[in-house]
Amino acid sequence: MGLALYGRTFRLANSMKNSIGSPTVGAGNAGLYTNEQGFLAYYEICTRIKQQGWTKIFDQEQKSNYAYKDEEWVGYDDIYSIDYKIEYVKQMGLAGIMFWSTDLDDFTGSYCNQGKYPLMTKAVNLIRSKIQSKPILNSSTINSQIYSRILTSESTSTFKSNTLSSLTSSSTISSSPTNSKFILL
Repeated sequence: MGLALYGRTFRLANSMKNSIGSPTVGAGNAGLYTNEQGFLAYYEICTRIKQQGWTKIFDQEQKSNYAYKDEEWVGYDDIYSIDYKIEYVKQMGLAGIMFWSTDLDDFTGSYCNQGKYPLMTKAVNLIRSKIQSKPILNSSTINSQIYSRILTSESTSTFKSNTLSSLTSSSTISSSPTNSKFILL
């Protein structure tokens, strides 16, 4: 699952209608450092909330944040919404997380007052704390399991692939319990 270390910003059509799904009329103003309309780094969002008086809201249904002031609106994640995303990753058995992009987190720790890289730190700590250790299989264990279930002697199996590029061709797998190799011919 991708974790955004930034927010998407919009200009509200009506500053009195500022919840998620409210009508917008375009991209929000560019950030001081990111300098791109419709896009703010996490540290730029923190600055707007702390220094410019933006109102911050946590949406219980979507488990994420948005903030607004006048006609400006931004949707983003913080250290609390990251917790819900990591829990989802674990519940769904997803293979992992990725960040976009590391330079958008509060790399100095001075903008959000949550330490250096608060979003990445929170996510990594949660992933580490919620992973149940599983035994690692080494190659001899894997080979032993494969051969005990599938191969008891020198064998050759033929199969047809379902891919369009090989509908008319057959492939052969040759294997031997003694050489621990599968060769696709």
